[in-house]
Amino acid sequence: MKEPQYRLSQFKKAREKEKIIQRWIKGKKLSQIMRKSLFKLSRTQWWSLKKRYQREGFAALLDHRRGGKRRKATHEVIEFIKVQKESRPEINSRELNELLKHRFGQVLSRVWLTQIIRQLGQKFFRGRPRKEKIDYQKGIAVDHAGVYFLKGADSDMEGVKTITEIILKGLDEYLSKAETVPSWKVLHSSPQTIRKKVQSLLYLPMFGMERPYHLLKYHKRGLGILTGSGTRYSYNTLDKFLCEIDKLPIPKIMSEALAQCYIETLCIEIELEDGSYFYIDGHAKHVWSSKNIPRVFFTTLKRAERGLHQFFIHSSKGNPLILLTCPGDSRLPGIMFNLIDAFENAIGKRIMKAVIFDREGLSLKIFEEFDSRKKYFITLLRDNQYKGIESFDLKEDFKPLKVEKDKEGHIKKVLAWVAEASYELKDRKEKRKYAVRVALVKKQIEGREKLIPIITNLRKKEEQDIARIAKRYFDRWPNQENIFKDMMSAIKFDSNHGYKKREVENRVILRKKEEIEENLRGLTRNINVATREVEKVKKELQTLEEIYQSHKELLKKESRELYLSLSRINNVEKRQELLRNLKLTEEKLVKLSEEYPKHLSILEQKLRNKEQYLKGLISTRESRQRELATLNLEEVLYEIRTEKDYIMSNFKILLTNLSHYVKRQYFPQEYHSYTMESMMRAFYHQDGYVKVRKRRIDVTLHSYDEPDLQKTVEYGCTKFNASNLHTLDGQRIWMWVEGMETNNVKF
Repeated sequence: MKEPQYRLSQFKKAREKEKIIQRWIKGKKLSQIMRKSLFKLSRTQWWSLKKRYQREGFAALLDHRRGGKRRKATHEVIEFIKVQKESRPEINSRELNELLKHRFGQVLSRVWLTQIIRQLGQKFFRGRPRKEKIDYQKGIAVDHAGVYFLKGADSDMEGVKTITEIILKGLDEYLSKAETVPSWKVLHSSPQTIRKKVQSLLYLPMFGMERPYHLLKYHKRGLGILTGSGTRYSYNTLDKFLCEIDKLPIPKIMSEALAQCYIETLCIEIELEDGSYFYIDGHAKHVWSSKNIPRVFFTTLKRAERGLHQFFIHSSKGNPLILLTCPGDSRLPGIMFNLIDAFENAIGKRIMKAVIFDREGLSLKIFEEFDSRKKYFITLLRDNQYKGIESFDLKEDFKPLKVEKDKEGHIKKVLAWVAEASYELKDRKEKRKYAVRVALVKKQIEGREKLIPIITNLRKKEEQDIARIAKRYFDRWPNQENIFKDMMSAIKFDSNHGYKKREVENRVILRKKEEIEENLRGLTRNINVATREVEKVKKELQTLEEIYQSHKELLKKESRELYLSLSRINNVEKRQELLRNLKLTEEKLVKLSEEYPKHLSILEQKLRNKEQYLKGLISTRESRQRELATLNLEEVLYEIRTEKDYIMSNFKILLTNLSHYVKRQYFPQEYHSYTMESMMRAFYHQDGYVKVRKRRIDVTLHSYDEPDLQKTVEYGCTKFNASNLHTLDGQRIWMWVEGMETNNVKF
């Protein structure tokens, strides 16, 4: 145990106390000593100190308390209080303590807060907060009054009503199965209260808040009046509500029920001949955690990070319809048909006839499953599956797919070409083949020609024009990829809600172990083959050497015999013939000596290459063996509990579809292509006045400086009012903008 550290001043005080006690023991009166002493101690304290000194010695006189006066509020805390008080003069000590607790993790008493406020030259207001003066003709001034467009759209879509019914049904089922009744506040809440809290969570992003936590910094009236609660709910109230409903098994049920609302309200066509098709894709979401959780690959970062994987179905008009929130190591091929089944079960019909997805879902098993279900797919080949146009069997010549026209409508430039082709996919492991129809697109990208092979199982009788198949695939960007970007920018869809984890079997390590073992088996097979190749080349070298030596000996022997014959024969003609043979033999010997090094060099180079390849394989196997040996099979894997995030993601999808509905129902054609962020800046974030009565709610937006926007909002308000929209409490919603003619409708 570490011994306590004492300062010099503590030792000096202890020595003074020791001198006093020693004088007292020698006969001095305690009362006289106390009068002269600098220590303000009572008689009881001196007697206690004397007994401890006699029992323990000098150590008993040392003051064990930490010296120095503890500051209750640092300069940073005081500066924070100053900023909050200046921004909100009416703030009270309770609200200040809430902010301090979440910012600094400490709470100050009212006395200390009052002293700090006085030092800053301000004060707390006594009594109830002063009521804001209300213009009864216009109503209460609120922020973001344009959000009532979305509230009106929800009366048609019935998203909030559906969510409330699902929560109430989930509570009933939970209570019927529970042995003991939990102390949840939501169990004692009325449907109206639950509905108000659901609306508070739904419209948080419209008021610039990502999570319920940000309610601590929101002190305006817009959100509270919008939801019908009057004042906004506190962070603690909404967070507790969300924590209670995420214990119910409702996220998936909620997602399916909302999908049915979208289909019915947005009037999405469900027949293939009417041009209906659906997009499926995944969205990776970061999760910051110190725990070991599954990782997901982020394309933009080009690396795997801890996170979640969310998979969506979008309509051909860009509406997100349903999602599944999964661990980060989930992949599209394993999720696709679960998502399709969930969507079709929600609708009650097998409506998904054509599905478009990216190359992540490229799999022969997936394609065969589509065929067995009598569904169609459109996707993209991977770059390593073809070499060029020669890899495809062209059925027709290239024709223009996308053109650039001049002002007169004449074709100025062809931007992309398309041709129909066929291609045969192969599965080497299972030795299977699958023929697909190909829309072969050719375009110029950064000065070089790029080939984009789009594959499908759509036959000609289902779709005659190959160009339409290509255009449908390229529509992924405006109808899905751009929708993701808009959702992340406008309503912060990539925010996480809930970090609770549960321990699961470490499938990541087991999968990695299996991959390494499979890789080692492959490496062993390759090493055996490479070893045989090396031995084969060595034998070839040995054979070459033997052949060379035998030929060389034969030629030398022949040459010696010819020389011997020359020395014995005197006939001129025979000598000339022997000389010619000798010359040929010597030429053969020279040629053999010249060709042998060449063949030897080729074989030696071949041997070096084979040995180097073998050495690389052995080195790779050793590194993989070390990797396998260092795998921590005892490492714990955690999964994020996705229920809370799943619920909030459903709210954000509902909000996105409400915005889509508002654009198409109440605003002119040119605003249908507006992003949600643009709609927020132009319309939803417009301040105004709200007048709430028993049977109606009148919303008056501030007028716009730009005449075009003013006319657009007047048009939108007219269309909105003509729709005869009511809240779930039966109040008719009227929308106006300052300067708009009310057509004799009384406020």
